Amino acid sequence: MVRVAGNIAGDTQIGSIEFAVLEFGTRLVVVLGHSRCGAIADGVVEQRHPGGVQSLHLGSIIDQVRPSLEGWTTEAGEDWEEIARKAVRANVRASVNQLRQGSKVLEWLIEEDGLLAVGVAYSLETGQVDFFEGVEETEPTQEEPMKLYAVRVFVEDWDRACEFYEHILGLPVKFKDASMEWAELDVGGPRLAPERVIAEEANERSMTGRFLAVSLRVDDISATYQTLLERGVEFTAPPEKQSWGGTLAHFKDSEGNILALLRLR
Repeated sequence: MVRVAGNIAGDTQIGSIEFAVLEFGTRLVVVLGHSRCGAIADGVVEQRHPGGVQSLHLGSIIDQVRPSLEGWTTEAGEDWEEIARKAVRANVRASVNQLRQGSKVLEWLIEEDGLLAVGVAYSLETGQVDFFEGVEETEPTQEEPMKLYAVRVFVEDWDRACEFYEHILGLPVKFKDASMEWAELDVGGPRLAPERVIAEEANERSMTGRFLAVSLRVDDISATYQTLLERGVEFTAPPEKQSWGGTLAHFKDSEGNILALLRLR
């Protein structure tokens, strides 16, 4: 953080920013102006009534603020608050441009390496922060819809099942790992995935032959889990990291059928 009255971008400030960018890999430079800024207020007054600033050092700050206000006009009848608001933004915009064009280091990094220099106005009265300079307006992002990834078929003999699906049905193999006894077969969309269960355990034996599980792939399983919890969905357990690298969380639909949220590696 580089604090200075009037948000001026002088040699000391630019040098400090260059150091932060080069030494620490900073990728975002924010020039933050705020309401009720005394330096800007004095700058506006000085522009209209020259010679009013008595302090030599304060005058040096006003001298650096003044160029951003020169040629800047206000609408007739505007009140002081609106004039001050526009003045703050004009000065911030000038400082951002100075950073972009007054330093070869910053200019190169902005053009070639993705460094951003933006202008922000902060309202002390409301706490609102407005990124108004150097930030492209974007459409609000919509929630990524769930996508059906795989239909898991529980089998007692995994090798025999793979032989059937691969060679009898002729389904192309997308992924196969005998050590995990897991395969994914291409069925023209969501994958079909034979998965072995332990026939000796009664609760798993009952899954074979008549139980299919549906896996819904999501990018952010923690966020989706929280969203569904808030919507009243019942989960059997929170998301759990699997030995093969992915994360699963099983939940029940309205009829008690169990489905799975899936995040890949």
